[in-house]
Amino acid sequence: MRVLKMFCKYCHAPAVIQKSDPQIEQGRPRGGEVIRIYCRCTDIECGHTFVSEVTFKHTLSPSAKTSDDMMRALVGAIGALRPDQRQFALDLLQAE
Repeated sequence: MRVLKMFCKYCHAPAVIQKSDPQIEQGRPRGGEVIRIYCRCTDIECGHTFVSEVTFKHTLSPSAKTSDDMMRALVGAIGALRPDQRQFALDLLQAE
């Protein structure tokens, strides 16, 4: 699995991602496309902290998880709920 690696702009030491924050526009995330990441340089003598933004551009290969697979997972999760939670979930689905 690949991991996003950030580096300090000034000393080029590795940076640690301390926090990530999806950007909200008019009460909605921008399609989950932009995430602001807060970073800290690992070189104590440098001490640079900075913010970067990661942007989703486009899909190269579609997800192998089809809507049918996701529906099966959802139905399985609903079955594990308490009766009152299950009824609430079913009411939400019927309202759509």
